[in-house]
Amino acid sequence: GKIDLLCLEPEGDPWICELKVHAVGAKGAETPLKALLESLGYCATLDADMRNLSRESDDKKRVLLHVVSPIRPNLLIMAPSEYWTLCSQAEDRFHWIEGIQALCQRIENSLKIKARFVRVDNCRWEMNQSGMPNLIGTPAFNWAFARV
Repeated sequence: GKIDLLCLEPEGDPWICELKVHAVGAKGAETPLKALLESLGYCATLDADMRNLSRESDDKKRVLLHVVSPIRPNLLIMAPSEYWTLCSQAEDRFHWIEGIQALCQRIENSLKIKARFVRVDNCRWEMNQSGMPNLIGTPAFNWAFARV
């Protein structure tokens, strides 16, 4: 697979961003746990190349907005409200939020990787003719569920 987005904080700290949507007519959405595991796989792949990516961005710092820090990337799972509403309905039956928060805490303590779940509203994605996604609107960000 491919990383959906590689984002950088102003300080250069990298974040792997996994985007999720709920397809109209689909029986269910891909779970936040699967999104977390998928992004952890991307993190493992990218982790080996962070020093090279950092060196390359430092060489091109006049071209890039930010220089990439050579540290291990963090994880950001982003989805629109419709996705998180479906997940909340599953929470009523399966009580998954507490378990995934505990897992994220263990990941952060042992691997030094932050994992965050974010609700994105006020925008949508459209694919252009060449297959590149375009963001339409100005996104509004909130936590997907209360953080511990």
